[in-house]
Amino acid sequence: MSKFTLLKPLEWYMYGQGFILVGWLYVQIVLSPMAILSIASLIFIDIQGEDTSFTILYFASGIGFIAGLVWAERIRRTIGILTFHSFLLSTPEIEGWRDRDGKVISRQKPNKS
Repeated sequence: MSKFTLLKPLEWYMYGQGFILVGWLYVQIVLSPMAILSIASLIFIDIQGEDTSFTILYFASGIGFIAGLVWAERIRRTIGILTFHSFLLSTPEIEGWRDRDGKVISRQKPNKS
């Protein structure tokens, strides 16, 4: 038995953790608009005092879920889930400003004309 066969389960474990992480980040993108619309509908229901409150809440949650799926798929296809969350967590003041391709944007010197 070689050491590579012993390391294969550990490799699969690490890949599994990576897939679970990306999956959770995808679900987080989907649930964000759903939560925002649900909270907005709850505020509306509280103001109006509707009897059909669950219908409004379910409708708003469904619209938010569909919008979240569309948004998450667009993010996944264009820049990627991990890149999107990296942009959210980045601090450009420390790391430097970057364009869409990831290249550092340097400060341009003013022209002395």
